[in-house]
Amino acid sequence: MNKKSGRVTIYDIARKCGVSVATVSRVINHPGEVSEETRDRIIEAMEELGFSYDTENKSVKKNRGVIILDNAFDNNPFYDKILEGIYDYSMRVGYVVSNFTEPFLLEDLKKLTRLAKRKSVVGFISLGRREKLVLKELSYIVPVIQCMEWQDPFIPEIPSVTTGVHGIVNKAMAHLYNEGAQKIVLFDYMLNTEYGRQVMSAYKSISKAHGLEDSTQVIFSKEGFEQAYIQAISLLQTEVPDAVLCASDDFAVSVLRAADRLGISVPRSLKICGVGNMRYGQYNTTPITTVSGIDQRLGEAAVRKLTEYIANPYADVTHEAVTSEIIVRNSTASIMRAEIR
Repeated sequence: MNKKSGRVTIYDIARKCGVSVATVSRVINHPGEVSEETRDRIIEAMEELGFSYDTENKSVKKNRGVIILDNAFDNNPFYDKILEGIYDYSMRVGYVVSNFTEPFLLEDLKKLTRLAKRKSVVGFISLGRREKLVLKELSYIVPVIQCMEWQDPFIPEIPSVTTGVHGIVNKAMAHLYNEGAQKIVLFDYMLNTEYGRQVMSAYKSISKAHGLEDSTQVIFSKEGFEQAYIQAISLLQTEVPDAVLCASDDFAVSVLRAADRLGISVPRSLKICGVGNMRYGQYNTTPITTVSGIDQRLGEAAVRKLTEYIANPYADVTHEAVTSEIIVRNSTASIMRAEIR
């Protein structure tokens, strides 16, 4: 058997087979619901990658019910990692995840109530900003967890896990200051996103605490490599700051491409730090320093918290921020000091 280094997840299996994570989960928990051809292909991939699969339930706990995942972010790279954590941890503790991407209607609430009474659906994880009334109504039916990349809970009365945006920005900026940067430009999302607003707020407050508020500069960009690349070219043609802090690794890759295009040496003349620890960030010619936090751990924490409320629905409402860590690579430091956590 050809085993892959590191722990293989159902996300790896889904990616290799070109199927959804939900399909892989069904092969493990309800194999009869998947066509024989697809099932055989997935099992073959599991064996090839060395995935711990056991149809007699030695490595996977018995199905304890369905968790509804409210996911409106199919194309967001941050949420790919969060989803990986949700699916993988749910499977390990014995839950099946059902992905729901459409708006919840009154009929959906009625259906969910019926399923909850039959113990089929046991919990709900929301990754998006559903209407407050909808989430509160859902919380009367099954335990609900808000899983969000921004720091403040959307609905304080409903438990949440978040990233702790201020902590992410603080670790990135502390590292850049330690590397000698004084002029740090923030490459941020548009302010119509809560995450973008919180990143900018943290950036400005931390700059002020270091007495550098007069040197702050924020570049706003829409999601996507090309738009960010165009704006990065415009910035670096005008002025090369000491460092660029990017609100995502997508933006960091775009800034790195722009620096390469303009012949700017990274990290000697420009330091670049991203957020998210996306897999592609470490495979550039100059691997990108990043801050983790919006990753599998956030998804795992959401399922962990949900299982606590499934076991005790009357527990006090709590809000948890997942801790972040800086992963130092060559875009801010020399090769000798890369991959320091």
